Amino acid sequence: MRRISALILVVLASVALGGAVGAFVAGRMASSSGAGGYALGSPAVAPVAALKRPDSFADVVAAVNPAVVNIDTLSTERVFSFESWFFFDRPYEERSRKGRGSGFVVRPDGYLLTNQHVIDGAQQIWVTFADGKKLRATVVGQDRVLDLAVLKVEARGLPVAPLGDSSKVRPGDWAIAIGNPFGFEHTVTVGVVSALGRPISIEEEGRYYEDLIQTDAYINVGNSGGPLVNAQGEVIGVNTMIFAAEPAPAPIGFALPIDRAKPVLDQLIKVGHVVRSWIGVSFGGSLTPALAKYFGVPVERGVVVGRVSRGSPAYEKGIEARDIITRINGHPVNDMREADKLVWQTPVGSNMTVEALRYTDQGWVKYNTTLKTAQTPAESPGGV
Repeated sequence: MRRISALILVVLASVALGGAVGAFVAGRMASSSGAGGYALGSPAVAPVAALKRPDSFADVVAAVNPAVVNIDTLSTERVFSFESWFFFDRPYEERSRKGRGSGFVVRPDGYLLTNQHVIDGAQQIWVTFADGKKLRATVVGQDRVLDLAVLKVEARGLPVAPLGDSSKVRPGDWAIAIGNPFGFEHTVTVGVVSALGRPISIEEEGRYYEDLIQTDAYINVGNSGGPLVNAQGEVIGVNTMIFAAEPAPAPIGFALPIDRAKPVLDQLIKVGHVVRSWIGVSFGGSLTPALAKYFGVPVERGVVVGRVSRGSPAYEKGIEARDIITRINGHPVNDMREADKLVWQTPVGSNMTVEALRYTDQGWVKYNTTLKTAQTPAESPGGV
């Protein structure tokens, strides 16, 4: 489980401040309209019947826990060593690095789901079940964009965690997290779904998440990849990250909705990666109004092409580095994430229209082209 930038705290604080100001103004308006009245004529909120709080979630946990695993990884990293450089003229040395996370069984014949960042770069992976059984695991498929990976262990008849429907999740629903925080195996914490559709960016890792489930169920380092479960014992999300900042008393947890994982499970198992459309470009940055004004670009939004792979669909159609793509399939392109989504949403092998600008001796010139998308190569050079 990773911690995310404190910038989010500013955003959340701004939202909270806005809410406080709104509440103050609404209070003043309501009080000025007379006792029991609403200044804007809002209808009264219908009373909600008292809800019975479950006495215990023990039965839910007992049903799901056998399908949850703790994951331990071992990888090698190159680090600078002054001693090695000074005495042996070798500035770098290899050191072993241990990692931990969580996961859960999705097929009884030994397939498990976890986060891609849990196993990224790992040379050795072990999983430990609730009964103490420890097995070696291998990666059969992974996708960095969705931050998902499927592992395989040699076992049969494993208990499977039932997958729920995250589209039916609502703020206020119960949320149960099971995992391996700080190495404390099969830890259970309970909270509620705090919010839906949270977008999070981790710029230093180049990861962008959308539609995350926010929860106050305590999750921590080592929970990544474990299940977030509803009160019926169904997996509604994959615990992925936390936000913690001093002096906040408790971290905020985020999980990938399980509906993002279900459509790609078979691809990860059978193909080893998620099949997406690819045109062979890497974007160098997003055009902003300030940059457009500085460089005299006649549009305010778009994405700058950083690199074009030789032999790719974009290369064959003459798209070049430093071109600015402004529309894909008729949709305006505002930033790199939006451009990625528009390419991936285009079916493999179908036509995709591109509107772009190129700087020439005559200034900025607009051009249109249509290219046929390909499937992302197994050895992808990056980009889309």
